[in-house]
Amino acid sequence: MPTYTDTEAVAAYLALSDAALALPELEAEADALIERAEDDVDRILDAALVRDEKTGRKLDPDNLTDGQAAALSRAVAAQVEFRLTVGEDELTGDDSLRSAAGVTFQPATRPPGPKAVEELSGYGFPWRSGTVKPEEAEAEAL
Repeated sequence: MPTYTDTEAVAAYLALSDAALALPELEAEADALIERAEDDVDRILDAALVRDEKTGRKLDPDNLTDGQAAALSRAVAAQVEFRLTVGEDELTGDDSLRSAAGVTFQPATRPPGPKAVEELSGYGFPWRSGTVKPEEAEAEAL
Protein backbone atom coordinates (compact mmCIF):
# COMPACT_ATOMS: atom_id res chain seq x y z
CA MET A 1 0.00 0.00 0.00
CA PRO A 2 1.45 3.40 -0.94
CA THR A 3 2.72 5.62 1.88
CA TYR A 4 3.62 8.98 0.33
CA THR A 5 0.53 9.48 -1.84
CA ASP A 6 -2.61 7.75 -3.05
CA THR A 7 -4.09 6.70 -6.38
CA GLU A 8 -6.45 9.69 -6.51
CA ALA A 9 -3.59 12.21 -6.16
CA VAL A 10 -1.50 10.40 -8.78
CA ALA A 11 -4.45 10.17 -11.19
CA ALA A 12 -5.08 13.93 -10.77
CA TYR A 13 -1.39 14.66 -11.45
CA LEU A 14 -1.40 12.46 -14.56
CA ALA A 15 -4.56 14.19 -15.81
CA LEU A 16 -2.54 17.43 -16.00
CA SER A 17 0.14 15.75 -18.14
CA ASP A 18 0.45 16.52 -21.84
CA ALA A 19 0.73 12.79 -22.51
CA ALA A 20 -2.32 10.55 -22.33
CA LEU A 21 -1.18 8.59 -19.27
CA ALA A 22 -3.24 6.70 -16.73
CA LEU A 23 -2.71 4.34 -13.84
CA PRO A 24 -3.41 0.64 -14.42
CA GLU A 25 -7.08 -0.18 -13.88
CA LEU A 26 -6.42 -2.96 -11.37
CA GLU A 27 -5.89 -1.44 -7.92
CA ALA A 28 -3.11 -3.88 -7.03
CA GLU A 29 -1.18 -2.97 -10.20
CA ALA A 30 -1.67 0.76 -9.61
CA ASP A 31 -0.50 0.43 -6.00
CA ALA A 32 2.55 -1.59 -7.10
CA LEU A 33 3.48 1.09 -9.65
CA ILE A 34 3.13 3.83 -7.03
CA GLU A 35 5.22 1.82 -4.57
CA ARG A 36 8.02 1.46 -7.17
CA ALA A 37 7.85 5.23 -7.67
CA GLU A 38 8.10 5.68 -3.88
CA ASP A 39 11.20 3.46 -3.92
CA ASP A 40 12.68 5.77 -6.57
CA VAL A 41 11.92 8.85 -4.48
CA ASP A 42 13.48 7.21 -1.41
CA ARG A 43 16.67 6.77 -3.49
CA ILE A 44 16.84 10.57 -3.91
CA LEU A 45 16.81 11.08 -0.15
CA ASP A 46 19.81 10.89 2.17
CA ALA A 47 20.96 7.32 2.70
CA ALA A 48 21.48 8.06 6.39
CA LEU A 49 17.74 8.46 7.00
CA VAL A 50 16.42 5.67 9.17
CA ARG A 51 13.59 3.75 7.52
CA ASP A 52 10.30 3.45 9.34
CA GLU A 53 9.94 -0.09 10.72
CA LYS A 54 6.26 -0.26 9.78
CA THR A 55 6.29 1.23 6.25
CA GLY A 56 9.92 0.72 5.23
CA ARG A 57 9.95 4.33 3.97
CA LYS A 58 12.48 7.04 4.78
CA LEU A 59 9.84 9.66 5.58
CA ASP A 60 6.54 9.72 7.43
CA PRO A 61 4.15 12.20 5.74
CA ASP A 62 2.45 12.79 9.13
CA ASN A 63 5.72 14.26 10.44
CA LEU A 64 6.12 16.70 7.53
CA THR A 65 4.72 20.17 7.00
CA ASP A 66 1.70 20.37 4.71
CA GLY A 67 3.93 21.81 1.98
CA GLN A 68 6.49 19.02 2.34
CA ALA A 69 3.81 16.30 2.32
CA ALA A 70 2.26 17.81 -0.82
CA ALA A 71 5.69 18.06 -2.49
CA LEU A 72 6.42 14.43 -1.59
CA SER A 73 3.08 13.34 -3.06
CA ARG A 74 3.76 15.30 -6.27
CA ALA A 75 7.28 13.84 -6.50
CA VAL A 76 5.89 10.30 -6.37
CA ALA A 77 3.25 11.20 -8.96
CA ALA A 78 5.95 12.71 -11.19
CA GLN A 79 7.93 9.50 -10.82
CA VAL A 80 4.87 7.44 -11.80
CA GLU A 81 4.57 9.68 -14.87
CA PHE A 82 8.26 9.06 -15.64
CA ARG A 83 7.84 5.29 -15.30
CA LEU A 84 4.75 5.27 -17.53
CA THR A 85 6.45 7.48 -20.15
CA VAL A 86 9.75 5.60 -20.27
CA GLY A 87 8.17 2.19 -19.77
CA GLU A 88 8.84 -0.40 -17.11
CA ASP A 89 10.57 -2.69 -19.62
CA GLU A 90 13.07 0.03 -20.49
CA LEU A 91 13.74 0.77 -16.81
CA THR A 92 14.35 -2.87 -15.97
CA GLY A 93 16.34 -3.65 -19.10
CA ASP A 94 19.69 -5.35 -18.92
CA ASP A 95 22.77 -3.41 -17.85
CA SER A 96 24.86 -4.47 -20.83
CA LEU A 97 26.54 -1.78 -22.83
CA ARG A 98 25.57 -1.29 -26.47
CA SER A 99 27.36 0.55 -29.20
CA ALA A 100 26.47 2.29 -32.42
CA ALA A 101 28.86 4.02 -34.80
CA GLY A 102 31.71 3.54 -32.36
CA VAL A 103 29.90 5.14 -29.43
CA THR A 104 29.11 2.95 -26.41
CA PHE A 105 26.14 3.72 -24.22
CA GLN A 106 23.83 2.16 -21.67
CA PRO A 107 20.37 1.52 -23.07
CA ALA A 108 18.20 2.20 -20.05
CA THR A 109 17.25 5.46 -18.38
CA ARG A 110 17.49 4.99 -14.66
CA PRO A 111 15.18 6.50 -12.06
CA PRO A 112 14.60 9.01 -10.63
CA GLY A 113 13.13 11.24 -13.30
CA PRO A 114 13.97 14.95 -13.30
CA LYS A 115 10.42 16.08 -12.43
CA ALA A 116 10.49 14.09 -9.19
CA VAL A 117 13.65 15.91 -8.14
CA GLU A 118 12.11 19.26 -9.14
CA GLU A 119 8.97 18.59 -7.10
CA LEU A 120 11.08 18.01 -3.95
CA SER A 121 13.38 21.00 -4.49
CA GLY A 122 13.11 23.87 -2.06
CA TYR A 123 11.23 22.03 0.68
CA GLY A 124 14.17 21.15 2.95
CA PHE A 125 14.38 17.45 2.24
CA PRO A 126 17.70 15.76 3.14
CA TRP A 127 19.27 14.85 -0.21
CA ARG A 128 21.47 11.95 -1.08
CA SER A 129 24.91 13.29 -1.86
CA GLY A 130 28.04 11.87 -3.36
CA THR A 131 30.19 14.32 -1.44
CA VAL A 132 31.92 13.92 1.87
CA LYS A 133 31.05 16.15 4.80
CA PRO A 134 33.88 18.70 5.15
CA GLU A 135 36.06 18.81 8.25
CA GLU A 136 34.82 21.28 10.88
CA ALA A 137 37.60 23.80 10.14
CA GLU A 138 36.81 23.68 6.41
CA ALA A 139 33.08 24.01 7.05
CA GLU A 140 33.61 27.14 9.15
CA ALA A 141 35.74 28.70 6.40
CA LEU A 142 32.93 28.25 3.90
